Amino acid sequence: MNGAGELFQAGTRAPITHEAVLVTEGRDMFGFCLAFLRHLGLDQRVEVRNGGGLPAFHDYIQDLVNINGFADVVSLGVIRDNETNPVGAFQAVCAGLQRAGLPVPGAPLQPTTAPPHPRVTVHLLPDPKTPGMLETLCWRALAGDQRLSCVEDYLDCIRKQTGQSLACEEKSRIHSYIAGTEQPWLLLGQAAKAKVFPWTSAVFDETMSFLQGLVGANP
Repeated sequence: MNGAGELFQAGTRAPITHEAVLVTEGRDMFGFCLAFLRHLGLDQRVEVRNGGGLPAFHDYIQDLVNINGFADVVSLGVIRDNETNPVGAFQAVCAGLQRAGLPVPGAPLQPTTAPPHPRVTVHLLPDPKTPGMLETLCWRALAGDQRLSCVEDYLDCIRKQTGQSLACEEKSRIHSYIAGTEQPWLLLGQAAKAKVFPWTSAVFDETMSFLQGLVGANP
């Protein structure tokens, strides 16, 4: 059932069927993480669930413990964007975990010690210390691609012609880049599934370790 439409829906209450569960912030993060897990051969071992966007995402963590099957969860991962405040993002996740009565990690990428179950690990994007988001991480992974300068030129033109800054430069960059690929209609999560982003980039190493660690407690 992993990756099925029901789990794609924000705030899904579908029964939990895996011992390792990953809660993502929103649709694009869901698609990205599922695609990465497939690349790693772990998509049948980790159940990915769309917790919805902020602020509902943190409320979903509280809902999760009441969903059928949660009692059997051994490993729980939570992943979200830093936005402008990495410290605040981590504190918000920890507050949600605490309200749910779940173990609270001491730092991002630092799993709690089990028992009690489940073991909980939190990951922040693009990394635990830098403001930004999933799009920031994906843009980093594209370093060296000859199309990047074209994207920057295009966005510079938009700024000059409108006299305004972009509402979200990270998202504008990634969507503009995807628009120049063979499948310009793809959303970010779909683009990840289509292997638009190079999984072998060292930029993804931290996220790869996080995903692999979710099954480390139940090999």
